Amino acid sequence: MRVRIDEDACAGTGQCEMICPEVFVVDTVSRLLTDTPPPDLHATVQEAADNCPTAAIIISNGP
Repeated sequence: MRVRIDEDACAGTGQCEMICPEVFVVDTVSRLLTDTPPPDLHATVQEAADNCPTAAIIISNGP
């Protein structure tokens, strides 16, 4: 799993950080602590993406 943030779309609401603080941190917009989260966090990262109000979290399954 690879994760990235569309910073132009991010509203900085902090939903992602509340759901998965191991991967996301918010200052003015969301930032990634890692773009390749470990497998035990994949479901939580997906939950954060699903709950992003602006769909700014992009997940790919490639390397």
